[in-house]
Amino acid sequence: MTVVSLIIQSKISLYCSGIDGYLIAMVSNGCYGENNYCMFIHPLISYLCGKLSIVLPYADCYSLIIISFMSFSLFYSYYLIFSLVETLYKRMILVLTVICYVFSTCNGLTMRFTLQAGFCMFVGLLLLSIAFHDENKNYVIPGVLCCAFGCMIRDQAAFTLIPFCGLLLLYELIANRIMLKVFLRKCFKYLGVALVCILTLFITGKWFYNQPEYSESTKYNAARSALVDYPVKKWEDIEEKAIGYSENDYYAVTHYIWEDSDIIDWTYLEEISNLANNNYFVQVREMDTPQSKITFTVKNIIYNFCVNAMKIAWFEIGLVVLLFSIYLFLKHKDLWVRLVLVFNLMGYFTIIIFFALLGREVALKELLLSGNLLVLFYLIFILNEEKEKWLSRKWNIVKVVVIAYITFQPFMANKWFTPILESLKIASDYNLIDGDKVEIIEKGVYGVQRGIPFQDSNHNSIIDLFSARMDSETSFLLESLGGNEELYIWNIWNYDDELSKLQRNNKLPSKDLLSHNVAIGEWVSGQVYFIEHLESIGAPNLIKALLYREDTYYVGKDEEIVYQWLKEHYSDEVKIEYVKDVGTYPVWRYYE
Repeated sequence: MTVVSLIIQSKISLYCSGIDGYLIAMVSNGCYGENNYCMFIHPLISYLCGKLSIVLPYADCYSLIIISFMSFSLFYSYYLIFSLVETLYKRMILVLTVICYVFSTCNGLTMRFTLQAGFCMFVGLLLLSIAFHDENKNYVIPGVLCCAFGCMIRDQAAFTLIPFCGLLLLYELIANRIMLKVFLRKCFKYLGVALVCILTLFITGKWFYNQPEYSESTKYNAARSALVDYPVKKWEDIEEKAIGYSENDYYAVTHYIWEDSDIIDWTYLEEISNLANNNYFVQVREMDTPQSKITFTVKNIIYNFCVNAMKIAWFEIGLVVLLFSIYLFLKHKDLWVRLVLVFNLMGYFTIIIFFALLGREVALKELLLSGNLLVLFYLIFILNEEKEKWLSRKWNIVKVVVIAYITFQPFMANKWFTPILESLKIASDYNLIDGDKVEIIEKGVYGVQRGIPFQDSNHNSIIDLFSARMDSETSFLLESLGGNEELYIWNIWNYDDELSKLQRNNKLPSKDLLSHNVAIGEWVSGQVYFIEHLESIGAPNLIKALLYREDTYYVGKDEEIVYQWLKEHYSDEVKIEYVKDVGTYPVWRYYE
């Protein structure tokens, strides 16, 4: 099954599913320079990338390492199914669940790096839980490795140990009434090594990135993240408190324009983020009395839960999880079986509500998709321990078909709402309802990626990862720019769109391309490798370079924000001039 999964991955032919993963690959593979330490991953991965690139100079070493981590974890998820589940239809359901989760919803083994970390940690926790429950040492080492892989991909994944292991230990302590001394010995024996390894990785990662060389970059990124990853207030709401900042200053830093290294450092961003942040937790702090805090909290939780449940694409997937869970709850009368399922669902909905309150709704679809994996893997622990009643082979086949259809229909076909949507479209044609709202509903329903996204690409093999840094045969727009000393400074969204074209060809950008094309406001801003890169191309301050460096241009449709920044901070005499179009993007020159 693992080999089959790798073959499917080779046909998907994407080694990074999103622009963030692609940027991490660029940094880790040294595209910006010799310093390849990306703060979003453990420094050990960056170190391994550097060593591996000596042997495989043209490979995307980061993706090869992550695919190896994911393949190892995927192997053990299949191993658990085939070793612990004897009933054929349960095996089929669980295998289909894994394939559907990994390939139909998340671009395969190269899913977003946060999901990669979560998947590895999830498999590791499954292995350690089984080792603890059955006192089986064979699961300890692979469990520790999977957890370590997840922690290295993103260290926040380590925090999932707290609720999951906490509930596991509480369940075991109460259910089996183990003597405390025996219980503690068992904890140390089966969980101690994992905890020590994960704690070591977490501490070493934090220690490395808090060294003097990287500490400023770490603080800069934290302040930047607070401004762009969460809801922010309108200018009118903070105008009286924003002493020393203009409206354009505020608009610039909350819209990914912060490349003025003479003015915008981590303290500048932190001061603005403290004024601007507008997520639920900040709003609670601003309530006057304990009573108002409690009332506000209850209303928000109910509101977020109801609103997100009513969004059709999320409701469709969440409904499957909820109905299936109710079925399991009613079927099994044993108190402890029900308790495990209740814990599962509590965690599932708590995580969703937390991210909704935090303002990171972009993560909710993936969390709901992940929820199917969590609930269906419940079969491994609970349903497998129940003795099967005698059923005819025909009924078993029916159960497989029905459960598989209910579970995977939203992913593979997503046709439940097609008749409803067609009816709504007809009604909009006759002006009975608002056509714009129908389009919003349709986008919501079909916005969840479904089906295995096979690519129409000539690069259809994992082997092609070895040529990721060679010259690409692509019409990538940036490749045609940047002659002589020209420097194009791009609006972040346009730049990411163009990089995505190169990404889909499984190619990393050349150093020559990056020497003539940079983004203004990507998360690489303020990082050591990017600062060194800008110095190497003679533009340590990108904003000033637009005004004072020869042959330097801005690409994008938000040129007015940059113009106003230059006028307020550098020269009243600054002028702006349209130069040409590059593709569909306008190019501008600033001068005095």
